[in-house]
Amino acid sequence: MIKLSTSQRPMEVLVSIRRAAKLSQGDMARRLQVPQSRVSRIENSQGTSAAELVAYADALGLVVCIDHKIAEQVTA
Repeated sequence: MIKLSTSQRPMEVLVSIRRAAKLSQGDMARRLQVPQSRVSRIENSQGTSAAELVAYADALGLVVCIDHKIAEQVTA
């Protein structure tokens, strides 16, 4: 399990995992069934939706889990 601090952007972590797995944006595009340009926008956008984040993680074989205790601390 990877726990993120509130200062970490989840997509930055996922991109690091993609790179560590030696997957290109083109590889991710094929897994997500979208154009490579869409993967680039997802990775570089400040406004990546939760659905895109979950789909991206799923394409890497990961599961996204939000701990309600942490979420409560962040939103308080």
